[in-house]
Order: sequence, then structure tokens, then C-alpha cells
Amino acid sequence: MKCNLLSADDGSDSAKQLVTEAESLFSDGNVSASEDLCRQALKKDKLNADAIGLLALVSYQAGNVDQAKRLLSQAIEITPRNAVHHYRLANIHQDQRNLDEAIACYSEALKQSPNFLAALVNLGNSFFQNRDYKQAINVSLKALDLAPKCIEAISNLGQSYLKSGHLSYAHNTLLNIVQHNPNSAEFRNNYGVVQQLIGDV
Repeated sequence: MKCNLLSADDGSDSAKQLVTEAESLFSDGNVSASEDLCRQALKKDKLNADAIGLLALVSYQAGNVDQAKRLLSQAIEITPRNAVHHYRLANIHQDQRNLDEAIACYSEALKQSPNFLAALVNLGNSFFQNRDYKQAINVSLKALDLAPKCIEAISNLGQSYLKSGHLSYAHNTLLNIVQHNPNSAEFRNNYGVVQQLIGDV
């Protein structure tokens, strides 16, 4: 009988290496090869939450939303303090317009990692879509404390000021975007709307 000389730790390390390679392949658009490596990793370490989480992205890209959510929930159960899994689940909920669920998941991601910029930006956007403009403003300001030139956060902030009737704040915020993105028709249009509302044209 052939002895298995691979210890549990070695198997876990080998699985981590496979997941790292799988993430790189997924980023390069090689989804099929990425999925294969994730499954190989899970054969070595069936509780590798990163492999499960990446398989969730593969499933979501293939249009299997329910499976993607199930896999991410499984990854969260294994590593509840991993902000990335909460963030990815939130992204799916946001894409599906399940805004209350998205807000809850982004909030949990930020509980685990308070300076998670992408989660802050997307949380602000979810609040904006949910018409909770006060919260959208507060979250967007936090994002801008971390990254003052983050266009997505500036956009969320400007739109939220506009929708909540804070026209002078909206004007200044959107002007900042237009100056940095002069070719953006969307931002120029919104800035024009604000100018008309405050009688600046």
C-alpha cells in the first residue's frame, strides 16, 4: 500500500497555491481553467473558503445566481470574518436589486474591514438606489476620507446631494467631477441640471 506523505498542512498550503493561480486565471478571463483549479483545491482542502468563494463568482458569471449565493454563504460560514466574501455576496444582491440585502452585506464587510474602500463606495451607491440619501451622503464622505479623488464616491455624493435638495453642495461636488472628467456626458449633464436649478446659467 502506498503511503500518503502529504500532511493536512501541506494539503492546505497546496490548495492555497492552487486558489492563487485560479484567481489569476479568473482575472485574465480564463474562467474554465480557474474553475478546474478551484475544484482541485477543494479536493485537497474541502473547507477552503477562498476556493468556494471563487467558484461562486464562476457560477454567477454563468448565470447561476442561486448557486453563487449559496456558495458565498458557505464561504462566509467557514470564514465569517473574511470581508471579501460578504462584499461579493453584497455585489450579487446589488446587481439583483435586492438593496436591503446588499446594504446588510456591505455593512458586514465593513464591520470586518472598516477601510474597505470598494465596499464603502458600493454601500453608498446602494443607499442612493434605495433613496436613503442621508446615509448615502454619510457613507460617501467616509469613502472620500480614505480616497479624496475617488470618482465613484464623488459621484454618489453629488447625486445624493442633488436628490436631497442640497443644491450648492451638489454643484460643488459635481463641478469637481466635471473638472476631472471633462469628457463625461453624464456628469456634464447632471452638472447642467444643478446649474439650472440654482439659476447659475
